[in-house]
Amino acid sequence: MITFDDVVKVYPGGSTAVDHLSLELPTGKTTVFVGPSGCGKTTSLRMINRMISPTSGRILIDGQDVSGQDEALLRRGIGYVIQHAGLFPHRTVLDNVATVPMLLGKSRRQARTAALGLLERVGLAPEFATRYPAQLSGGQQQRVGVARALAADPPVMLMDEPFSAVDPVVREGLHREFLRLQKDLGKTIVMVTHDIDEAIKLGDVVVILRQGGHLAQVGTPQELLDNPADEFVAEFVGRDRGLRSLSFDSAADLPVRPLTDPAAAGLVIDELGTFTVDDSLRLVTDLAITGGGAVRIGPDGTADGIVTHHDLVDHLAERRGRK
Repeated sequence: MITFDDVVKVYPGGSTAVDHLSLELPTGKTTVFVGPSGCGKTTSLRMINRMISPTSGRILIDGQDVSGQDEALLRRGIGYVIQHAGLFPHRTVLDNVATVPMLLGKSRRQARTAALGLLERVGLAPEFATRYPAQLSGGQQQRVGVARALAADPPVMLMDEPFSAVDPVVREGLHREFLRLQKDLGKTIVMVTHDIDEAIKLGDVVVILRQGGHLAQVGTPQELLDNPADEFVAEFVGRDRGLRSLSFDSAADLPVRPLTDPAAAGLVIDELGTFTVDDSLRLVTDLAITGGGAVRIGPDGTADGIVTHHDLVDHLAERRGRK
């Protein structure tokens, strides 16, 4: 667990970046700091690994004050992923990932073997190992950055806007990869983003900061969407938060008609989007709005029913009434 105990950071000249921040970030979960520019989210992140020192207060990892630990040793035990990946341009992908294990005493052969496994884990084929960062796309570089951060198997990972420098399509793929990895690894992750959609999608816990480094609200994505603490939070998460909240509900309970049902007769089924019972209600809603309905794909990989726009609207109305 990472604990912020009445942490204050005032920069020279009197500018307050973080103002009496107290909160606990749960072990094995992803906590995302989000807020407007200048709210202290990156400063808060960098105080965890002592890249920035607080003016007052304490930051503890599993009960140990980070200020009393050797900086180099502390940072070797904390993975760090930044925007644009921050790779060494003169080293191959393999050697970039192998850097930290070698610093921790592994032989070159051991470090490279481990690095190959990590590249595979983040979705990069072995042929990327001999390439240099300049030969990679932005999304590929970010994957290497994540692999390098994982190389020492750190219990804690810090991620400073790791996906903001790539285009939306690549970002969507990186999000899926991140969620898959975190499900497998269960790291304690602290992430900074300026994108509330990204925070809601990736965070188990979301910390919203307001200007001047004040804590506005902390909670699960569902809690923030359902019960914003004040007008600032409501505006920040967006007036469409009801639609966003559908991301946390399953499509498993949707009413599905047989493909031969008369209600489906007016729909061009081959042109409709598809979903499975594991997808979210938000996805099906998006598909139904654009196409008039959505086709469900069963466990055997074939279409087994259709949700019409009308049936979806009725289902959403009933769901709202239950709440």
